[in-house]
Amino acid sequence: MESHLLYHNGDSPPLVIDMFHRNKLNGWIDFKRLKCTVSELKYFLTHFHSDHYGGIGKTWSNTIYTSHITGTLVEKVLGVNPKYICKLQLNRVYKLCNFTFSFVGANHCPGSVMIIFEFVSGKRILHTGDFRYHNTILKSLNIQAPDTTCDLSDVDLLFLTDYESDDSNHDTELKLVDKTATLIDANVIFDIVLMDTTFSLIKGVFPTQDVVIAQVIEDVSNHLKECSGKCLFLFGSYLLGKERLYFSVAHKFAMPIVFANQKQHKIITSLPLKSKYFSLISNTHDINGNDITNGVTGIIHIVSLHLLGTVYPRFIPNMKWIENYLTEVNNNTASCAEFDRVVAYLPTGWAHKFHMKSNQYKNVYATSVSYSEHSSASEIEQFVSVLKPRQIIPSVYSNQNEREQILLMYSKYTKHNNHSKSAKNEVIKNEGGTVKTVKRMRQQVLDEFYAK
Repeated sequence: MESHLLYHNGDSPPLVIDMFHRNKLNGWIDFKRLKCTVSELKYFLTHFHSDHYGGIGKTWSNTIYTSHITGTLVEKVLGVNPKYICKLQLNRVYKLCNFTFSFVGANHCPGSVMIIFEFVSGKRILHTGDFRYHNTILKSLNIQAPDTTCDLSDVDLLFLTDYESDDSNHDTELKLVDKTATLIDANVIFDIVLMDTTFSLIKGVFPTQDVVIAQVIEDVSNHLKECSGKCLFLFGSYLLGKERLYFSVAHKFAMPIVFANQKQHKIITSLPLKSKYFSLISNTHDINGNDITNGVTGIIHIVSLHLLGTVYPRFIPNMKWIENYLTEVNNNTASCAEFDRVVAYLPTGWAHKFHMKSNQYKNVYATSVSYSEHSSASEIEQFVSVLKPRQIIPSVYSNQNEREQILLMYSKYTKHNNHSKSAKNEVIKNEGGTVKTVKRMRQQVLDEFYAK
């Protein structure tokens, strides 16, 4: 998902979500018509992925409203002055100017949130950001979830410490309305849901994250039993993402985690981790210079996902690179013992057709894992069928035809039929629209949503 701008006449200040490039803002917003400047915009950040925080740097000088975890990363990794970061708790109602908003966990990456906006006119918007559907999200929205069996071991609960305070006093305009208030009445209908539709047009059912984690743990266990020596486990990842998967494996087998990327090491160690679970280091030695390979049968290395190969449209692991990585680790003279086997996991939603498919070359193993931090098409449909919003705005698609397809798919669940190109109540003005890597991005602008 890319950024969204929400702005209109009079009902609130102009709101900007996940858009921090000043040159783009100047091109997209008619500041003269809105009678405001860039500095008067209200900025929100849903999570710490570069396609969302792009434009934020050390010189940033406007308040950003975000979660505690994301705000901490903006401060420590991007170097933003903390006085411009307003770190807030989830499941609280805050008042800013003449509207209220709440953050709800998005089950995407640590610190990721959905945002509920409610305006004086009574209109409500849900901005999902990037999210992986789970029943706990509906419960946070005070909506009855369908009866399904799934036990989510939330990384924010299992591995991260909880926050008991926020920065609601940080901004004189911001006020905590009620920390125990119900976020939204169960009978309330969202006027608009701006939704992550990354996999809306991709057929297939994703296994739940808990199921995938259990399968990977079983696979790791089998490799440890089969291998006569030590095993090196590689997990493909982004700078932030897939933590629940490799944290769970590390916790289960008491394995230390080594980060090949120094920036990623800085990001992960900036999280409020419950340190008793992990040894997070940037090489094979801990801070005291001790070799962490001593006394363990396996160790986890976190590497960039793209280095391990591809999984879409076919599973093609880079066995040569994985083999060379094993050789490089074993040739490290500082290491006391060599690894006899390397096992690489490629976790991504794009692997849904090749879930737990493995390739082997000598002592090199590679397995594709359908571990997604975005919702599948069926999960999105279930989410929409329960919410029944008045209108849906898809955020991820590559052309107008795909957008129409997505709207048509979910039109039976919306309060008005919004898939017609000529719909009189269309409130969206599209800007841009490009294909970026494997994700299809689209910029959406809500223009004068509350104009009478």
